[in-house]
Amino acid sequence: MTLFCYGHGDAEDPTAPASARGLREAGVELHRAPSLLTRTPLRAGPSAGKPVADAALLGTLLAATRGASFDALLAHNAEAGFVALASRTLVAVPVVYVAHTLLR
Repeated sequence: MTLFCYGHGDAEDPTAPASARGLREAGVELHRAPSLLTRTPLRAGPSAGKPVADAALLGTLLAATRGASFDALLAHNAEAGFVALASRTLVAVPVVYVAHTLLR
């Protein structure tokens, strides 16, 4: 399993909760988008920084898929759905979207 996410988070932080630190131990390959363009963590829902972060996430996804094959893309919030749909013709895999963000 491969996880693509924004450039901020605590999965690499040794003081993070065990569930976040355990990603790699559980065999999850983590790809973070560059955080240079979005200096602060982003909250769920619309914000001015999201388009930049989404473009960085799309670039990270496309770069990682050049040398690997995936069975499908699973997107679990609105922004991830946009990124997955934007990349699906280039990555050529099915997209599964799990809607749970209300975008309030």
